Amino acid sequence: MMLQYLGYCPHSLNQNEAYLLGVVPIEEMSNKNIIIFGAGAYGVYAANLLRDHGIFVKAFCSNYKTEWGKLHHSIEIIKPTDAFKMENAYFIVAAISGCETFQRQLLSKNIYDFSVFFLDSIGNISNPILAETIRYSLIPTVMSKFFTEGRNPSQVSIMDYHKAVSRQFKSLRYSEIVLNKYVSDFLQIHNPKKMLDIGPGNGLSSYVLCYLCENLDTAWICLSNGEKHMEEGFIDATGSKFPVRKYFGQIENPNFLLDEKFDLIIFTEIMEHLQCNPVPTVKKIAEMLSDDGYIIFSTPEEHLNNYDSYVEMPNYESLEKYERMTEFGAPVYMDLSFPHTYIYSKQELEEIFGEAGLEIKFYHQTAPFQPQHIILGKI
Repeated sequence: MMLQYLGYCPHSLNQNEAYLLGVVPIEEMSNKNIIIFGAGAYGVYAANLLRDHGIFVKAFCSNYKTEWGKLHHSIEIIKPTDAFKMENAYFIVAAISGCETFQRQLLSKNIYDFSVFFLDSIGNISNPILAETIRYSLIPTVMSKFFTEGRNPSQVSIMDYHKAVSRQFKSLRYSEIVLNKYVSDFLQIHNPKKMLDIGPGNGLSSYVLCYLCENLDTAWICLSNGEKHMEEGFIDATGSKFPVRKYFGQIENPNFLLDEKFDLIIFTEIMEHLQCNPVPTVKKIAEMLSDDGYIIFSTPEEHLNNYDSYVEMPNYESLEKYERMTEFGAPVYMDLSFPHTYIYSKQELEEIFGEAGLEIKFYHQTAPFQPQHIILGKI
């Protein structure tokens, strides 16, 4: 399975980069009869971009009888039954809607090797090396997810991969601005040797930074005890490229401590989920930061708040009581499915960070009520 970047596509301001997700490299498609399943706008985008790579489409394939036999941008539209019979055919699914239907049709005919064309964006990444590294890193972190679910990635359908990659793109948007700033500027003067990722999700940010920083000793604080089967492992479970030490515990529990210092700490899209007064937790995180280290931080700014001020949030008492504070009383260290507990203003963040001995080195917010992207260092 591979994710390939096709190029810029003027579809929209937010999703203007074209990708192919599949099993056949673009450079090997010239020897096949390429059939694009979908004769709408996405199909045309795919055909035009493939032509830029020297790949010429044999036919469009459509489920609409009224389109069969017609020429669309000088390419014939054929019916699925004729497409399935074509020798040396390779299908590319390209549709704004109906994408899953097309994929299910192929699977019903025992056609498992095909590609999916889709548009997404890492548009806030101006550093070309970082952008290419992110594209390179998406598939290994997605495959790692399937491994930890107990599934063999080679037996996972492209449909599932497509959904998982789309989720990764969505999660990346919460950190892409601050990640770009750190890699473009701070990494030029900062050479981290130890990194801590708090609430790493699939570990995409960790994987990217490990790829960019040679021999980066990496640790995770996993916020769900449902991940205990992953106590030792790798960010990329498929290739075991980057080892990671995993710790499981409640980050807000004052008795949960890591007696280590880290040059780089990732703490993105977590603080708004904290159930208790955040100051002790942020102080603890600051204590784990080396004197010349940095924290990559992000949090949303929305209207929702359960308190008038973060100072009204309760102090941590016990894990049992903490669990009862979550919506379902689930036995997890942090229920990330729980709605945001508190949304912090820039002024409140400055107060909290100041109490913890931290200062803002970089701050960015695209517009009011958009995510706040911050790089922190010690005062």
